[in-house]
Amino acid sequence: MPFHKFLDVERLGKEEVEGILLGDVTLMPKLDGTNASVWADTIDGVLTIKTGSRTRELSLDKDNRGFCKYILENIYAKMYVFFEAEPNLVLFGEWLVPHNLKDYRDDMWNRFWIFDVFDIEQKRYLSFKAYEGLLNSYGFDIIPPLATIENPTMEQLNCMLMSNVFGMKDGFIGEGIVLKNYSFWGKFDRLTYGKLVRDEFKDMSPKKYVPRIIKSSNEDALEFAHKYVTKGRLDKIIANIGEQEMLKSMFNSRLLETLFYEVINEELYGFFKQGNKTLNSRILKHCIIAKAKELLPEQF
Repeated sequence: MPFHKFLDVERLGKEEVEGILLGDVTLMPKLDGTNASVWADTIDGVLTIKTGSRTRELSLDKDNRGFCKYILENIYAKMYVFFEAEPNLVLFGEWLVPHNLKDYRDDMWNRFWIFDVFDIEQKRYLSFKAYEGLLNSYGFDIIPPLATIENPTMEQLNCMLMSNVFGMKDGFIGEGIVLKNYSFWGKFDRLTYGKLVRDEFKDMSPKKYVPRIIKSSNEDALEFAHKYVTKGRLDKIIANIGEQEMLKSMFNSRLLETLFYEVINEELYGFFKQGNKTLNSRILKHCIIAKAKELLPEQF
């Protein structure tokens, strides 16, 4: 199995994560170490544990601040047993060694703190709820969420940011938080996370951060999707497509494309006539798709 690079994590307020606050958002502590990963490969019929940094596969000769050595000398046996049972998973986490922030408790250092799990076979990242029990059963170090909030506001995010004390010494606050919306697809149609870091948050002026604009656009998009994406409309589109032989993924893609085209062409003009509305096309599409998946969970 080849090396897998971790997904993009973009600063909140950038175009790449516009719309990420729509839906259920899991807020995780952001640790200030170095990005690391562990996975398994089978070479000549023998299971081998592999390690990686953010950009490359590691070895003892080309290590990343001792991470490969740590896995091989400290928890290799545990990893071997895990990957014997779960060969299709990749573990991503933070190898916590001194970087910029040095106010972590002594027991936090030199440990691999897992924050994500990727399923190679299903080609998707697992939610925290999906992997928490599994990783705990093997005794791995995992980063727990601070909270999961539906359509979080900037006030709520700021509160969580300033109350993040995971792994910190008494009186200190963590570097920041990571925002995970597992149903959000960013600018380049791929899962993207957001982040909010204390220094960046303090330095941003209201004009640069534009949270109010994002919030207003979200509310109107949510209203549009809730009003016009209905179970009846979805059932009608499915009936019109008919029982053509095609892969489920292709059927779903056609269903969502037809839905988006239909509601935009039939309902958008009337929606704007109702009053002062602000809609961002990318956020609106995300809301329409999310509502369809909510109404047809068995389909998706």
